[in-house]
Amino acid sequence: MKPSIFRFAELYLAKGGQGKEEVIEAALTNKTPVQVGEYLWIITDAMTVGYDDKSFRTGHLVKFHYRARGEFVNLEKQVIEIKSTEYIVKAKSRFFFHTDSGIMCYKTAGSEIDLDKFGRVFSEIVTRSTTDGVFVNAHVTPISRGHDVLNLIGKFSRIDRVTMSIHPSNPSTSDIWEELDKRLREMNAKKSTEVILANKDDDDGLNVEGDKEITSKIHMASDGYGETTIRGTMNGEGREISTAKAPIRSTTNRDDDRPREMIMDLYGTFMEIWSTNENDKKNSQSDNPGD
Repeated sequence: MKPSIFRFAELYLAKGGQGKEEVIEAALTNKTPVQVGEYLWIITDAMTVGYDDKSFRTGHLVKFHYRARGEFVNLEKQVIEIKSTEYIVKAKSRFFFHTDSGIMCYKTAGSEIDLDKFGRVFSEIVTRSTTDGVFVNAHVTPISRGHDVLNLIGKFSRIDRVTMSIHPSNPSTSDIWEELDKRLREMNAKKSTEVILANKDDDDGLNVEGDKEITSKIHMASDGYGETTIRGTMNGEGREISTAKAPIRSTTNRDDDRPREMIMDLYGTFMEIWSTNENDKKNSQSDNPGD
């Protein structure tokens, strides 16, 4: 089975009167489709799933035709007939939403429901689903950031691939990678790229944690002079982390009709985002103690 890729985002709400939970619940239970372009959109199969004392709302964002005409075979007459059928699903996208934090993840459906389209339509549904004249402006923003590779590398249960690409600094500013930077300059190198692959027959994968040269290269990439990417298994799920800023995503091999099991695979990434947000908040408060 091909793994399902989920992208992570944050739902921002500018609201008045209603709480966040009421706004989201109104969107998930709204039976009136929203028209965007030539298609209708609605949220279906809404339910709550729990894991590790956390609750998530999940469902499908569905893109459909109100009425579609197509060719059908009449077996009795052995002829092709044109018939109209209502509510034909064009595509659907499974999502998970954590109400308290506003963090969500969703699976795209090719060009039918891509990253941008999911965000725009989901935001529109939330915005239009409020009642009693309450103003709500919703906006889904993909979460992109570089990973703290040095701190996360030890959390991999198996590392399959390490890719390191670095280039000389201008000027050198770190004792950690000073020798590495000097070596690149002496070789008159524009860039150095190294790919390390694990032996597939070895269950342990790569043993790179604590390696001085690799650590220096990761530090250098983290300081803005290159990029390091590590691919492997973390918390039972396939993960790829990188020093470069990129949309955060995670994978699961579970069937779409098993959301209670899917959230178990995706939960580790939710935890990472919560932890990063909490650290960013603490750092901001320490930088601005009077705020």
